Amino acid sequence: MDKTQGYGYQIDITLKQVQEAYLLAFKKNKINLTVEQWAIVYYIHDLGEEAYQSKIAQLNFRNRATTSRVIKGLMEKNYVERFKLSGNKKEYFLRLTKSGLNLLEHVLPIVVGLRKTGVQHISKKDFSVFLNVLDQIATNYSTNKKSD
Repeated sequence: MDKTQGYGYQIDITLKQVQEAYLLAFKKNKINLTVEQWAIVYYIHDLGEEAYQSKIAQLNFRNRATTSRVIKGLMEKNYVERFKLSGNKKEYFLRLTKSGLNLLEHVLPIVVGLRKTGVQHISKKDFSVFLNVLDQIATNYSTNKKSD
C-alpha cells in the first residue's frame, strides 16, 4: 500500500496515542477530566470575554448538543459557570469558576509537558512542514465539502 492510501489511518492512530497519553497523565495526576473537557476549559480561559458556547462548539468541531453536555459536566464539577446573554435566549457566556482557574493552573504545566513530548526529535522545519501539510489536507476536505 502506498502512503497516500493510509494517511487517514496514520492520523487516527496518532490521535488515539495522543489522547491516551493525555488520559494517562490526567489519571497519574488525579485529574478528573476527559481530553474534551480539558479542551473546553482551555478555550474558555483563552477566549476570556469572548467565551460563548457557540464559539467553543465551533472551535472544538462539535455540535451544540455535544458541547452543551460537556459543559454541563464541567458545571457539575464546579469548574464552569454559564450565563445567558441579555436579549439572546439561545446564547450563553461561559466563565471558569475559582475551582476552574485552580484546575487550569494545575493542568496547564502537565499539558505543556505532553506537548513537548509530542515534538521531541522533530526539527522546527519538519514540524512546520507537518503543520502545513495538515492544514492543506483540512483545506482540501473543507473545499471538497463545500462543492458537494
